[in-house]
Amino acid sequence: MPESELSVVIDSRLQNPPPPVSSISQPAEVSGNRLRWESSIWGSHPNWVVEPSMARIEEAIAPHLQQLQTSSRSLAPAHDIDIEFLAEGAFNKTYTATLATRSHCQSYIVRVSLPVDAYYKMASEVATIKYLRTQTSIPIPEVFAWDAGYENPIGYEWMLMERVAGLPLREVWYPENKTGSVDWDIKQRTVEAIAESVAQMWRLKFPVGGSLYLADGIGVPGTVYNDLTRSEPIFVTVGRVVALEFFWENHLQLTGIERGPFRSSGPWLESRLRFVIADAERLMNQAQIGKSELEQAVFMKMAADRLLRQLPDFFPLPQAQGNTPHESFALSHPDLTGHNILVDPSGALVSIIDWECTNALPTWAACQIPYLLDSLPPRTEKPREEDYSDSLYLEHLEEYEQTILRQLFLARMSEIEPSWVEEFESQEGNRRRDFETAVSWAGGVSGFHNRALQKWLDMLEGQGGSGARDYHSLRD
Repeated sequence: MPESELSVVIDSRLQNPPPPVSSISQPAEVSGNRLRWESSIWGSHPNWVVEPSMARIEEAIAPHLQQLQTSSRSLAPAHDIDIEFLAEGAFNKTYTATLATRSHCQSYIVRVSLPVDAYYKMASEVATIKYLRTQTSIPIPEVFAWDAGYENPIGYEWMLMERVAGLPLREVWYPENKTGSVDWDIKQRTVEAIAESVAQMWRLKFPVGGSLYLADGIGVPGTVYNDLTRSEPIFVTVGRVVALEFFWENHLQLTGIERGPFRSSGPWLESRLRFVIADAERLMNQAQIGKSELEQAVFMKMAADRLLRQLPDFFPLPQAQGNTPHESFALSHPDLTGHNILVDPSGALVSIIDWECTNALPTWAACQIPYLLDSLPPRTEKPREEDYSDSLYLEHLEEYEQTILRQLFLARMSEIEPSWVEEFESQEGNRRRDFETAVSWAGGVSGFHNRALQKWLDMLEGQGGSGARDYHSLRD
């Protein structure tokens, strides 16, 4: 589809996509008996109450596979569909669907999703994929059909996607207990390609922040969307946020907390802090709670309250001039790890996957080095294998390579999108990212960052906030 055929529709009054989305049931009703939140020492996590049936998956996708076969001009009818389990993530189960004819076999990907944010999570991911495939050259698998509801043979939301011939980067670059055989030049070119993708997302600016949705409402529960029958242009709108902090556990049932779209950073972060306070108060009110859990809940609430008081200092509300937006927002992939970047056997980039919970974020928040390049401590000296007698060599080698590749990423971004680097290196941007990190740490049930967060808050309150002369970064 030519770039001119896709438009972005922005309406700051929209809290959700246009009708008929407004007819969607309440979250508790939509989730029904198919999702259960369970607790462990690591916190809560969603679980499947009813396992998806492979026979039901075949029933749901068979008409679309047959249509794909017809559209490919293959005259051989499909004789068999083979469904096999492939992998499981936090919210999805992934299967391969292989369509066999007399002449060849063609494989596709089927993703079945838990209704952690019923309709919205899948609908926003599909809209994001379609928007980026049209507006950029980022390699993203195509979505052929999906159902964002649950009144279908599977009983869950599902999407049928292109299967690309790639492996997770981590498995190819750093196989377990091995040094790997990927050429350094290929690693460099792959990182440069990732920088190109980040730069292309950065250029797609929005006047409000939130998740993308198809503006015509296609994909609402009860409607199976099939790209093969659609020829008219695609329109997207920015609506309510789909993100972990906004739908985790009971967060969808909480009222009085703004969910977007957001015109500025402050209200977005305030909503996240309100969720932290709600979680802390829920824990504190539990009849049976251990001493350490209670202490952590008290700390969470205390930290969130203190951050709320600092919020206006870090994010003063800008004065709007007429219809001019308060801030600019850009898309940012939330999980650019070695598992969501697919490469070929040589290690070169093939595709970027898993676009759920992608949002248009304030530009200062969208300026993040991909986690693939920022998850380990820096190491500037290359380790020598002869100096090691255990697997520590492999760990140090990966730290060194990540450090060098991170520098390469920033150098490439300086060449192709200097405005991204200017924002990333700006003092104001770094302080704002400090604050966003503090919000995340305040919501952590483990308490791992409590001491650092306490020290940083004490510094702010003792020296006059974010503009203090002796300001110290939370991430130092």
